[in-house]
Amino acid sequence: EEALAGSAEWLYTTNLLYELPPVEPGAVRCFRRGCASLKPEAGEGEKASGGACAACGMAWYCSKDCQRKDWKRAHKHECKRFKPLLERPPQFHRRATVVRLLRKIRLYACPFAVAKQHSMGPGFLLLQSPNTLLDFCLLGSGVSPVTNQPFDRSVVLNFFTVGDFKETTAKDDFELLPVIQAVEAALAEGTKADEKLIMVSRFRCGHICVLRFPLVPDRRICNVLAGDYMEMETLQLNIEEE
Repeated sequence: EEALAGSAEWLYTTNLLYELPPVEPGAVRCFRRGCASLKPEAGEGEKASGGACAACGMAWYCSKDCQRKDWKRAHKHECKRFKPLLERPPQFHRRATVVRLLRKIRLYACPFAVAKQHSMGPGFLLLQSPNTLLDFCLLGSGVSPVTNQPFDRSVVLNFFTVGDFKETTAKDDFELLPVIQAVEAALAEGTKADEKLIMVSRFRCGHICVLRFPLVPDRRICNVLAGDYMEMETLQLNIEEE
């Protein structure tokens, strides 16, 4: 995961550790996305065909068929991340998690940003989410191993010039001063404007980071796709949609 996180340039990172309400785990449900089966209560007689993943012991499936399908689609890539998430505090690679999220949304985020550059000039993407960063650690899973509830994850993207950001989102928010300084320094370099974007990510838990990453697809293709985003002020993406 270190190599994965290395695909982006990290300009600033902080964790404000916002206090979050306690979460009570719900009934265990099948971990395959799209399956609504619940694990039988003790004494009800669990289906003989169901059971937990032998490797992590945490992801439960209602049938061998669901387990096979989820292994091929997602769990084989995420199995090793399950147990550390239940530690206190949860153990996971924060930078790699941000990069995995970015890779999932960049085909939409990059053309959106290029469209805004055409109309607003140099600036940066602001990604905000009502979810914690921990929620995005298992992007392929449909159920949280912490709460046993189906994930409901989304992100909202806006494009700002530094001046607009200072006058709106960051106004009277001293915690965002280092973010502004990092963005201003990156924009002042100016040499990578054609092939890279700057993004500020802000999550419900208080994790904030500023990073620079390559345009994907490249600027030529983004210029073509930008037409679909010209009239769009905000881009909202539901992570649960395949």
